[in-house]
Amino acid sequence: MKKIIAVALLACMTLFCAACSESSSNEESSGKVSIESSDVSKESSVQESSKQESSKQESSKQESSKQESSKVEESSEQESSEAEESSEQESSKAEESSEQESSEAEESSEQVQPTEQPVVGQFSADDMSFTYNNYKISLHDKMQNVIASIGNANSVETAPSCLAINLADDKMYYYNGFMIQTYTDSEAEKVYMIQITGASAATTKGITIGSTAADIEKAYGISAATEHSDFLYSYNTDSKTHLDFFMESGKVTDIFYTYDVT
Repeated sequence: MKKIIAVALLACMTLFCAACSESSSNEESSGKVSIESSDVSKESSVQESSKQESSKQESSKQESSKQESSKVEESSEQESSEAEESSEQESSKAEESSEQESSEAEESSEQVQPTEQPVVGQFSADDMSFTYNNYKISLHDKMQNVIASIGNANSVETAPSCLAINLADDKMYYYNGFMIQTYTDSEAEKVYMIQITGASAATTKGITIGSTAADIEKAYGISAATEHSDFLYSYNTDSKTHLDFFMESGKVTDIFYTYDVT
């Protein structure tokens, strides 16, 4: 009986010890799992915190970049606006200066405008004489008086009379820039033509070889001309005396004072 009781007690103790051992093992395992779970949770928390911190830093960088970009754009817009305003001011100044110069030029031009109409040339009997060395040579003058006043010619030529076959030979007296042609009647040798041949001689109003049609019209007018064309301007005060300007290409080539002897 005692052995049975003892065996039963031993069996009970054995079961108890086994239960205790299993419980301890379970508790230990549970503790390990709990510790491991805690570690994993901590690690996850740290990673999450790191991610959040990184996200915050990235967000801060992006915000800073946006602010910097905005400042650059504002600065660029401000510089562009200032440049445009400066350009407009310069352009306005240039326009004002140009307008002022134009106004001054117009005013100056108006000031220098002649108030009087240009004098229109007139032809008179005085224009039928030719002056040389302050001596006035007129048609039909006696040649001996002319020579006494202006001196001898550079050369003298003779030719059959151009006026009539029964008259003595004509004479041509050549001076610097002009020639005097004479005929002889019953009284004396007289001037009946004066020809200007070079620029060293001119009419009393300054017309010479090379002068233009405009020069003639300014000196003698055009209304008094008995003939005017591209080839000839002719003036006279009576039926016997003539002043003729022969033209070529718009310029004077020959000038004749002539007296009609017939």
